[in-house]
Amino acid sequence: MSPDFTPADNIRRMLVGTHPVIASAGLEASLDVFDRADLDQLRTKSLALADLFLEVLAGSASAQEVEVVTPVAPEQRGSQLSLRHASAYPIVRNLIARGVVGDFREPDAVRFGFAPLYTRYVDAYDAVTTLIDVLATRSYQDPVYATRHAVT
Repeated sequence: MSPDFTPADNIRRMLVGTHPVIASAGLEASLDVFDRADLDQLRTKSLALADLFLEVLAGSASAQEVEVVTPVAPEQRGSQLSLRHASAYPIVRNLIARGVVGDFREPDAVRFGFAPLYTRYVDAYDAVTTLIDVLATRSYQDPVYATRHAVT
């Protein structure tokens, strides 16, 4: 170990050091919200968000293009939905380009999480209607979305 500190010249320089005090204060304040949250209400809302997503998807022609692989029974699922589609990766990339953040899961799943503390019903609605449009227009077939990145 050298007595002199030489920071890396890229993002790796952020891997060491003391966590910023102001960021820690913000984190502490956000954790207070979690402490006051009623878990039953959060669970109810997370299920309602996913149910809204599933209901809107089921009412569209695009529903035939995806397979819901998460259990649809509320007592059997968590706060996420996974949908299977052969072009899941470019679909997720296309959604991200449109402001909808989902996850790609190998080999062929699009995953949406519903965090009830800050996800609004309109957010779930906007996400599913954007997904429906991506599927209906096949905009995910644009070659720009096929390029694999380290993280989606």
